[in-house]
Amino acid sequence: MLRTLLCITLLFHISLVQTSKEKVGLLYRKGEPYEAAWRNLISHAEENFNLTILTREYGETLLEKVEACCQLISEGVSVMISSASSLDTAVHADVVSPLHIPLVSVSATDPYLRTSDRDYLIRLSPPDNYQGRAIHDLMEHFSWKEISILASSDSYGMNGIVELQNSINKHQGHTVKHTLFFELGKDGPIVSYHLKELKASLAKVILLHCGSDYVRDILKEAHTVGLMGIGYVWIITEASVSQPASLLYNGSYVSYYEGLIGLRAAVTKTDSYKKFKDSYLTSSNKTSADDLTIYSLLMYDAFGLASSVLKSIGSPKQPNLSCFSKNKWTQGREVLESFFSAEFAGVVGKINFTSSGVSRRIVYDIVNFKDDNFQTVGSWHNSSLINIYGKFTFLGSTHQVPSYIANDLEGVHLKLGALAEGPFMYELTGNCEGNSCWIGMCDDLIQRLAEDLGFTYDYVKPPDGHWGGYNPVTKRWNGLINELIEERIDMVPLPLSTSSARKEVIDFGYPFMDAAIQAIVKAESGTNNPWFFLSPFDKTVFAALLMVNFIVAMLIGIMSKISPMGIHGARLHAMKLCTCRSCDMLRSETGANILRKRSNSTGCLVDKEEDKSSQETSLYNSIWMVGTGLVGKNTRLLPYSMSGRFLLFSWWFFMLIIMSVYTANLTAFMTLSNLGVQIDDVQNLLGQTKYEWGVIGNRNPETLLLTNKNKVYSQIAQNGVALGSLEEALEKLRNGSFVFIDEGPILRHHLKDDCDMFPIGNEFQSFEYSFGLPKGSPYKNLVDKYLLEYREKGLIDFYWSKWSAKKALCDQKVGNDVVLDMKMLGGAFYILGAGVCLSLLIVTGEILYSTVADYMRYPGITFYRALKSRLDLRREYLIPQASKIGGTISRIGMNIGSVRNSLVQLS
Repeated sequence: MLRTLLCITLLFHISLVQTSKEKVGLLYRKGEPYEAAWRNLISHAEENFNLTILTREYGETLLEKVEACCQLISEGVSVMISSASSLDTAVHADVVSPLHIPLVSVSATDPYLRTSDRDYLIRLSPPDNYQGRAIHDLMEHFSWKEISILASSDSYGMNGIVELQNSINKHQGHTVKHTLFFELGKDGPIVSYHLKELKASLAKVILLHCGSDYVRDILKEAHTVGLMGIGYVWIITEASVSQPASLLYNGSYVSYYEGLIGLRAAVTKTDSYKKFKDSYLTSSNKTSADDLTIYSLLMYDAFGLASSVLKSIGSPKQPNLSCFSKNKWTQGREVLESFFSAEFAGVVGKINFTSSGVSRRIVYDIVNFKDDNFQTVGSWHNSSLINIYGKFTFLGSTHQVPSYIANDLEGVHLKLGALAEGPFMYELTGNCEGNSCWIGMCDDLIQRLAEDLGFTYDYVKPPDGHWGGYNPVTKRWNGLINELIEERIDMVPLPLSTSSARKEVIDFGYPFMDAAIQAIVKAESGTNNPWFFLSPFDKTVFAALLMVNFIVAMLIGIMSKISPMGIHGARLHAMKLCTCRSCDMLRSETGANILRKRSNSTGCLVDKEEDKSSQETSLYNSIWMVGTGLVGKNTRLLPYSMSGRFLLFSWWFFMLIIMSVYTANLTAFMTLSNLGVQIDDVQNLLGQTKYEWGVIGNRNPETLLLTNKNKVYSQIAQNGVALGSLEEALEKLRNGSFVFIDEGPILRHHLKDDCDMFPIGNEFQSFEYSFGLPKGSPYKNLVDKYLLEYREKGLIDFYWSKWSAKKALCDQKVGNDVVLDMKMLGGAFYILGAGVCLSLLIVTGEILYSTVADYMRYPGITFYRALKSRLDLRREYLIPQASKIGGTISRIGMNIGSVRNSLVQLS
């Protein structure tokens, strides 16, 4: 009886022990490469944590994933653990969360995985947003300013790169060059097109973010297209690095993996880890712990964590549910909150969580694949950020840090847009083929670029033969610009004029030349104008010259008569004083009687002055004397008085200035042959009818004029003659009476032998010549680098001098050949006026001097009487002369009036 009681008690105790074990479920996908290691870990966990672990594997279909969950739920598991990817974990969470069964994810890293409908999800791996920050810091460490991303098109691939893009966008100078998402086909990832695009884009730093199932095949294809050699950088993310067995080919790694860079959640090598590792190797008879990946260790810690949480709440009652139950596990919330508050010392380190079920342990190992395994060379912590302490090996087994931009274009074949436009490009005809049919300055540049960068090329003409203009009606571009927009060509190595409108749709390379718009006209020849000699001076100047000529001549004649130092004045004075009988008939009874009575009768004074009569300067002679100065000549006849001579000297000096200016300006007019051009600024075209004008359609000058904020320029473009080609424009220009508006360097080259062509005003609307490339072209940086170098070294200037004009367009500009007016020649007239004033002062001084001499010579007369005598002599001459001049002017006026009346009667 007692023996029976003991047996019953023993069986009850054994049953009690067995039923006290908590049930935990494990979900994993078929074909798991670490399945064997996991089974050993499950045995360890069951033994060490006193758990019953139920496992279910599933396939690729959604139904299989759901059924695996439902089977574990029906078996009464209290906690479910998923070793699956983010996509599979989302399905598991959608099944168990409504039933309030906690789901612990080992490897799901999608930062957007946990939602309000999946609030019973707990994650042991840090979300990918932290991994994105770590990758950005790695770029900073190596000064990689650009990165290209190749990611799977599932939620894991797309959501995992969001934080990386955000981190890069926050930092100026860093860019994501490409973001490419590949599709998943029946036979694996479809990446051929994307890899070719990366190759053509010259991408050097590439991030591969996808599930571990696809990495091996993608890297194999990347190696095939030449993206796994020296100069390239491949960074792979945690999903692959944490399960390196997924990269194996027939049990081994391939050589082109050498130099891969990756990140994986870090394992803290504590004493617990070392003890566990030794125990695992002993129990499994293994010599290597390679299969103890971070995910394997996290799965083991997940069992320990679940056991700790369930025991902390006193072994809750196991749920009795199914996938079709409307009830929820009543203790599920308590268990979930216990997870959030738990602190578990696992083999990977301390494990605890945020209120949203994310592990607080955010540490990554930065690893480098070398010597057939991923070796840790650095770490990244959420608080201390990046720490590099190992030496990197890069692809191609090199230790030199690759540049993030390409250094050459080896193996690249480019399609280059081409159009004939001398001196930049000429198209040959006849015995030529392909690229040999093109020569010119830009062809020399392309040959040099191809030699330096290592690319090959073909020239391609645009179908419509245009450079590239914008049609505001269709809102489309044509010509070479459209070919770039549609990416049918890789570059236009021609002098494309830069403009804001073009820059919106294409990229421009480094400018290799400066340019501006210029207006050109053919001037009339001076030999065709019979009155060309009148061109240097304005009409008012000629009228003023004739007037001052008459005034100066009259003044010289008068001064010669009234000056006591002149011949006439001396004779007149002598006649008044002489004692000869012949003087009585000429002398009045008044005037100088007193002087005569007191003079010495030593001879006839008049006779003494008669010898000088041949030098007398009359008004008639003065007109000729002064008139010869107009043609730069002089006569032998000169005024005898100082005042007259000084005035004549002032006149000659005045004419020296006038003749010098006239001769110089006439020479300029005759040399430049631009007589008859009456427009000096392109804006004046609208206000005249003598000239037509035009621009070539679908060309940059037309676009710049049409879009100019100055409405005058837009009207010029709209109202001008529509020109179809440069040849047509030059023909109209050479025919005359036509103003052609185009790019300065082109005009100077084509008109180098036409020295009757003249620029109108100054150049305007400056711009630059650059090569054109499609938006975001990968070749821009390299092309810019060498074009800048060529310009600095003078190579572009050398090519320009080789192909361009040997002499420039005539330097002078229409409008600069000035017709001189009174405003510009006023200084010369002021000088002449000053000479006249000084001459009048001199003649006044002569009269005063003679008066003083008379006063001193003849005692008994007063100074007043002497001065009055001298002035009386002047009056005796001036009054008759004034009457004579007035009568002459009156007769001339009467003759003009009679002629006018006759003309009126005839009309």
